[in-house]
Amino acid sequence: MCAKVEPPGGGPDDKSPPEIISVIPRAGSVNVSLEPELEILFSERMKKETTEKAIFILPLLFDYPRFEWSGKKLSIKLPEKLKENTTYVLTVGALAVDSHGNKLGRTQSFPFSTGQTIYTGSIAGRVLNASARGMDIWAYKLDSPEIGMFWMSIPDYITQTDSLGEFQFEYLSYGIYLVVAVEDKNNDQFFTPPSEKIALPDTLITIDENAMEYKPLFMIASELDTLKPYLSKVESPDDRKVFIEFSQRMDSSSVFLKSNYKIENLEDSILTVSIVDIYPYSDDKKTIVLECPGLVTGNKYRLTAVNLYSIYEIAADTLVQIFEAGGADTTSPELIKISPKPGRQALPAGFDIKFMFSESCDTNDITQKVFLSDTLKVPVSFKIDWEYPNLLVVKPDFQSGEAYLFSMDESSIFDLAGNPLGDSIMIYEYYTAAEDTFGQVGGQLINYPVDSIIVEAISENGESTITFSSDNGKFMFNKLFPGTYVVRAFCDTDNNGQFSCGKIKPFRFAEHIIFHVDSVTVRARWETDIGVFDFKSSSD
Repeated sequence: MCAKVEPPGGGPDDKSPPEIISVIPRAGSVNVSLEPELEILFSERMKKETTEKAIFILPLLFDYPRFEWSGKKLSIKLPEKLKENTTYVLTVGALAVDSHGNKLGRTQSFPFSTGQTIYTGSIAGRVLNASARGMDIWAYKLDSPEIGMFWMSIPDYITQTDSLGEFQFEYLSYGIYLVVAVEDKNNDQFFTPPSEKIALPDTLITIDENAMEYKPLFMIASELDTLKPYLSKVESPDDRKVFIEFSQRMDSSSVFLKSNYKIENLEDSILTVSIVDIYPYSDDKKTIVLECPGLVTGNKYRLTAVNLYSIYEIAADTLVQIFEAGGADTTSPELIKISPKPGRQALPAGFDIKFMFSESCDTNDITQKVFLSDTLKVPVSFKIDWEYPNLLVVKPDFQSGEAYLFSMDESSIFDLAGNPLGDSIMIYEYYTAAEDTFGQVGGQLINYPVDSIIVEAISENGESTITFSSDNGKFMFNKLFPGTYVVRAFCDTDNNGQFSCGKIKPFRFAEHIIFHVDSVTVRARWETDIGVFDFKSSSD
């Protein structure tokens, strides 16, 4: 009987991260030639293109270096001579990847100097976003505290965040630094809004003989823009409404102001157009609706909009667009969003229910058209508010640990043209969590520079619970579901109740924010003290 011949087993997959075996020049070398040979020896064969994108010579050179591979060894050919008496850093970013797809995992830096001294200034911090892993961190060395259009220049120093969003610049010379985090999708060392997110700091950082290090610098990446908003679309679906779509999300204080709009009938100037209401068609405020009863079907109109701003505080030019009025409104309104979503997911008692319709509704006798009860059909009291003409807010008197039914008679709810919402009675279920479901998290704020401080606990799904600090700096979250949370506190300098991420043009710093160093685990019926939140950085 012959033995069966099989190929040898391949063994387990290689899941170990690559290592850097050596670099030339060695870390800490001084009096290095202005035209040095740079080499990196890895423990594994690397994915060339991905690894090359993760390698930086800092301060950055005017042109890109050239890369030559020989197995595991990478030779770096510089495009120009180095400067005299300058500390350089060869940085290999955390996203360098071996041929098996394993990432280096942490950014590593190797300093050398063309002079006799290696500077040792450092800046460390963390970007706190789900998308923060592998973001580029750029440091601009400024001649003065004046911040201009920095994004039009190549940064002096670049590093990358690790898997936790943490970063560190080392071997910085004395000077003033602006540090930002950028989602540099096209890898060109320039910020390209709005497709790339950016995180702005809350301060400039000075490195000198009295302050050689700065930490921690916390930042949050967000979408910012430098472009003026414009009209993407203007259309009239019927003789009562005009839909306006903008290129960006718009500032509520300007976009819902009736005096900022004018509509003129181009075919009969005697017929004036009155805008009776303005309301959002989407949560992001990119599309709004002007309620204009009396439009003449088929007539052409000119819309003029002035004094409008995007949420990035960029002013629009005077916006003008021609549109044609639609026919009679015979289309039923739609219920386009309910928040929070109904279902068996228990919520803490005290929440409001918001119903967003596609257009303005007749608000008369609305309390007779909706009904709220427990599961035994015992009525539950509630209050009604119309946040916008198309946004109904129900404020129920919910108790903990109960089930509720909210019903809406669609046939009795009409738009302003008399079209009914539908012909059914819709029933939505809501459940409130029992008191013993929750855990508590508390702590103490110290060295906070302003009185208005907001503390937030953010769950893994991104939902936040907000609490305001008391006069003595203590804070407590009383109703947190079991799970893992990130706890952060920020100075609400503009008193708008939410974190302000700053502005690019003209430049404005983000609000000062700090994070608890570790994630916080919440257990039911358990109080967790996370200790002290210190707003004072190590360089103060």
